[in-house]
Amino acid sequence: MIKEDNKYICKCKELSIEEIETLKKEYGLKTLRDIVKKTKAGTACGGCRNRLKELFKDNLR
Repeated sequence: MIKEDNKYICKCKELSIEEIETLKKEYGLKTLRDIVKKTKAGTACGGCRNRLKELFKDNLR
């Protein structure tokens, strides 16, 4: 489970869970690939990839 006390899910891109949820609603993003394309999260150090996968575990593409 992802800890809610961490402000950023992707520290390199300063992207929070709340921001991801907003992007999902505003742009209709449904997959991890969609989020990565839009935000570049997970493309710098890669440390957040597992946390991002957890958010999209039902829709990994």
